[in-house]
Amino acid sequence: GMLDVARKKALELKLNNTEFLLRDAENIDLPRNVCDRIFCSSAFIWMSNLHAALTHWHRFLKPGGIIGFHAFADTAFVGGVVTQKVAEKYGISFNMSKPTGTVEKCRNLLEKAGFKQIEIKIEQDGSYISLEKAKAMWAGNSHPAPGQYPPPLSTLSTEQLAQAKAEFEAEIEALQTQQGIWNDITTFYVFGQK
Repeated sequence: GMLDVARKKALELKLNNTEFLLRDAENIDLPRNVCDRIFCSSAFIWMSNLHAALTHWHRFLKPGGIIGFHAFADTAFVGGVVTQKVAEKYGISFNMSKPTGTVEKCRNLLEKAGFKQIEIKIEQDGSYISLEKAKAMWAGNSHPAPGQYPPPLSTLSTEQLAQAKAEFEAEIEALQTQQGIWNDITTFYVFGQK
């Protein structure tokens, strides 16, 4: 469906130099130096190996070509932040935005993959949400985690999972204010040039 929408937009904009392919972004095979731009929106953190993906994509860009992706700050999405905190008590690493959660981490990823002229724009965003909405962000044992399979909490016993959920809800309740619970959505727009 996303490809159909993209094709329609390309037709409306009279773009005749685009091609749309359904491929695995980590294993796509294209000739070297063929792309002017590579953009990855809302999917980069889901790659199994971020450095390998960037290095792989670097090959496809023409000299001077631009890569762009967006990532969320490690403070973004209160449910994920609190889930990470609770999971650590059980010896579980929940990556979420950890690999790209700071400007420095994003910059380092691009530099290690060979990109130059790196630019990172920060967009501060967020809103207050209800306690119920915040509690609904509990990851549980079947919720996928970026770059992690199986879901990290699936290793917990039924009893441990129930305890972890209770701890999550207590942590969320402690964040409540008169306006609600602040749900940060700080976003980094990351660009680099080959």
